[in-house]
Amino acid sequence: MSDRSSDFLLEICKILFENKINYWICNGTLLGLIRENRVLPWDNDIDIGVFGHEVDREQINLIFLKDGYRQ
Repeated sequence: MSDRSSDFLLEICKILFENKINYWICNGTLLGLIRENRVLPWDNDIDIGVFGHEVDREQINLIFLKDGYRQ
C-alpha cells in the first residue's frame, strides 16, 4: 500500500473519532504500523475493529455513505 493508504487510514480514523465511535487498528494494519512504522505496501486492506455492542454495521455504513464512500 502507498502513502494513499496511510492517508485513507487517517481519514477513516478521523471519521470514526468525529462520530464518537470507539475503534482500534488491528491485524495486518497494526502489525505494519508497529513493525515497519507504516501501512504495509503489500497489504490490500485496512483492518479496524469496533465493539458490536456499541455500534452496528448499518450505523457505520450510513456514516461512511454520508461522507461520500460507497459499499
